Amino acid sequence: MNYKTGKVNFYTNLGYNGGKRHNYGAIVRIGEGASSQNFIFDNDRESFLVKLGADIYINDKNTLSFYTTQNRTNGFNDGSVKIYDLTNTLNQNSPNTSDNDNSSGSYNMNYKIDFNQEGHNLEFEATYSDSENDEDATNDETIILATDPEYKFLNYFNTIKNKGNNTLINLDYTKPISKNGKLELGLEYRTNETKNNNNTDQDGYKVDTNGNLVLDSSDAPIIEAIGKSAFSYNRDIFSGYINYGHKFDKLTMQLGARIEQYDVKGSFTNKNETKPYTDNIFSIYPSAFFTFNPSEKNQYQLSYSRRVDRPSISQVNPIREWSTPLITSVGNPDLKPQFTNSFELNYTREIKGGSLTFGTFYRKVTDEISTILYKDPSDNNNTKQIKSDQNFDGNDRYGFEMSSNYRITKWWSTNASLDLYSQKLKGLVSNVEKEVENTAFNARLSNSFSASKKLKFQLFAMYRGANKNLQFNIDPMWMINTGASYKILKGKGSLSFKVNDIFKGVKFRFNSTDPYTQTGQFNWESRTAYLGFNYRFGGGKNKAKRRRNRDNNEKQGGGFM
Repeated sequence: MNYKTGKVNFYTNLGYNGGKRHNYGAIVRIGEGASSQNFIFDNDRESFLVKLGADIYINDKNTLSFYTTQNRTNGFNDGSVKIYDLTNTLNQNSPNTSDNDNSSGSYNMNYKIDFNQEGHNLEFEATYSDSENDEDATNDETIILATDPEYKFLNYFNTIKNKGNNTLINLDYTKPISKNGKLELGLEYRTNETKNNNNTDQDGYKVDTNGNLVLDSSDAPIIEAIGKSAFSYNRDIFSGYINYGHKFDKLTMQLGARIEQYDVKGSFTNKNETKPYTDNIFSIYPSAFFTFNPSEKNQYQLSYSRRVDRPSISQVNPIREWSTPLITSVGNPDLKPQFTNSFELNYTREIKGGSLTFGTFYRKVTDEISTILYKDPSDNNNTKQIKSDQNFDGNDRYGFEMSSNYRITKWWSTNASLDLYSQKLKGLVSNVEKEVENTAFNARLSNSFSASKKLKFQLFAMYRGANKNLQFNIDPMWMINTGASYKILKGKGSLSFKVNDIFKGVKFRFNSTDPYTQTGQFNWESRTAYLGFNYRFGGGKNKAKRRRNRDNNEKQGGGFM
């Protein structure tokens, strides 16, 4: 909602989201440590969101804005892992539960000065956010022993506390140099501070080397404090940028560069041993974009840019994210950022009813961040694996892209895109230098059908081709969605209905021979039905002041694969 009175515009957003999610999967291993693991992940989650803000239009040249967002999330996870041998005999049943309580808040202030010259302005923006996440988790391992009719019980109790805060301060300056030229300058300071603590205890029954139960005189279970672990990770990023754009008749260019100093200090304490982590990187990110319009219907674009993708906190946190009897997921504090140099050439042709774009590209990635599985060094039975992330040497990718925007008839319009690329990957896997080459194909098609002025239908299809990296071969994935929308209440309201992934083609399937020969498949609730009602009251003229889009240049990690 927005409400403007005098020189102040107030706005608020309220939100609630709740529901249950069901995910499941399986991993089948053959050869060494042959087994079948069946996974079930059930999550019951609800969240509450409140956002309050105001824009104060001091005068025509000065605007002060601020807002706060408060979020509270509660979640309960109930899962299990059952492990069978190749004769389909149950060897181990491991239920696991966790309670999560998360609260977060952000506070933003923005001040903008518009000078007399149009487009000449100075903008200051500061954002502070903090979060706290508490997790109580229980992992039970019930192992069926061939040498004893009883069971071996091992119960792990984890109490994990995560705290973090982020600060982002920006100063942006824009100045038209001439009728056709514009200069942009900026400074940015970004800091992330994270602290994680984990207390783990275990109770259960002792077993001897043959797997037989060893009970004391009271037949009571043993209780052992496995230990405490703590992780702190502080990241400071200082950067500045300069961009200059100019239009020369039919040619438009934009040249820019960003300089950045990246500093990391952290430590991981496991029981009584502490290991420090530090990293310092100075980088320059140049960019150049050229657009040439020889005529109204033809356009050529040539560009070069260098960008960074830094590891997320979940990817560097060595405190386990989740674990099963055979797989433990942990972060890698030694992860470094990955860098991408990208070259692109595109041609766009305006045609009757739409446009066509053809392009080619080359991208070189160094220190690529990728998910990896490796043997657990603490496991003497050679059955357990660690899931984490690792920097590979690099990834060379080149390919072809095509997209179109076309109105076939008055009632039918389409948007389509496809890309075909080849890539070469290099890196160290299980202490062996590997190199993989593969070709992949992706496509998307969106259709809109106008049955009347009020009624519209949509049909969407997506295909992501087979792919492979240094460790996994990944199967294709596809999806078909459909929907409809209908305007009501004199155009101020609308009803919408859609169904996603009608044929359940979205699933993650892989096979691998390293560190073990295994295949896997994971499914989630991709087939969903949605029914919505939207009503717009008031004139809709008053809106909250928009903020600049700022990329945090961070890789997304977490989950299973």
